[in-house]
Amino acid sequence: MQGQWRAEAVIQLPLLSVLRAQVRALVAFLRTRLKSRQREWVGPGMARAARLSHEYLRMRLPQFHQDVAQGTGRTVEELAEVVKLRREHVPLFGALLRAHHRELLALADPRTLTPARALKLMQRVGGLVLEDPLLRQDFTAALTARRAACGPAR
Repeated sequence: MQGQWRAEAVIQLPLLSVLRAQVRALVAFLRTRLKSRQREWVGPGMARAARLSHEYLRMRLPQFHQDVAQGTGRTVEELAEVVKLRREHVPLFGALLRAHHRELLALADPRTLTPARALKLMQRVGGLVLEDPLLRQDFTAALTARRAACGPAR
């Protein structure tokens, strides 16, 4: 009986070593995933915006890719409407998106698209609008008009 137990123990030792190595690898992998998710965490105030951005992009992703690459199309017009650009500035907005299409399409990669990345993409589009003087003027004018329509702040 003892001889048999020793043989099993000898076989189990390499298995334990393999199992320990696999557990270490899994722990390292999970730590890496946790760190990457922490970097993409969205605060409670932006959670709704992140979710809506993600849903919008998931529904229109192929069209978004095509329109941003061309600088024109339905999604370019929809995004221009969201930031309240004047109609005559939509081609300028489209050209701006086309000029930054590699960066934007990398954020809209379907394999890595999360609500946090979708929000980051929309924030980058907003940043591009604010970098251009004409588009920034349209956006701030619309924002001012909206504030005036809502009444004074309390």
